[in-house]
Amino acid sequence: MDIQQEKKQLRAQMRQILAVLSAAERIQASLAIAERIQSHEAWKAAPVVLAFLPLPSEVDLGPLLDIALMEGKTVALPRCQPDHSLRFHQIQVGYQCALCAGPYSLQEPPQAWPEIDPTKLPADSLVLVPGLAFTATGSRLGKGKGYYDRLLAGIPPRVLTIGVCFAQQLLEHIPVSEHDKPVHLVITERQIHC
Repeated sequence: MDIQQEKKQLRAQMRQILAVLSAAERIQASLAIAERIQSHEAWKAAPVVLAFLPLPSEVDLGPLLDIALMEGKTVALPRCQPDHSLRFHQIQVGYQCALCAGPYSLQEPPQAWPEIDPTKLPADSLVLVPGLAFTATGSRLGKGKGYYDRLLAGIPPRVLTIGVCFAQQLLEHIPVSEHDKPVHLVITERQIHC
C-alpha cells in the first residue's frame, strides 16, 4: 500500500474515532487544552497568535482567543483560498458576530479585515494548528488538501507551531510525505508533547 492510501485509511479511522466523542467531552477537553496552551511559557511572550475556528470534530479554542484579545495579543483567523492556501485576518473582541460562511462548513473572518502575513510574523509568535492526528514528535495528518502544510512551510524560524488535538488523536506513527511539515509541540487535554 502506498503512503497516500495509508493516509486515506488513517483519515477514515480518525474520523470514526472523533465521531464517538460526545459534545460534553469535546467541550471539557477543549477547555483543558486551552488552559494548557495559556499556561505554557510561550503564550506569555507571544505578540501574535494565528489560530483556527473549529469544525464540529475539532478542538474549540474560542475561549482562548477571547483571552488573547483581552491580553492585547494580535489574533488572526484563516480564510481558505481557491489555491489551497490560507490568508489570515486579524480579529477583534466580538468577532463572532461578523463571521462568514466559508468552504468545508467553516466559519471565516470577513475578507475586509486586516490581513496578517504568516511569513512575516514577529519572533515568539504562536501558530495553533488543527489536524486529524499527530504524533508526540510533531508529525501531523491533515485532511488532505495541504492548507496547513503550505502555511507551515512559510513560517519564520522563531515562531512556535503547536498542534492542537484531543488525546484520542495522538498516535505513535503517522505516514508522512516529503511535503508534510511537522509542528514544534503537540498539546492535548492530558499533556504537552515536544
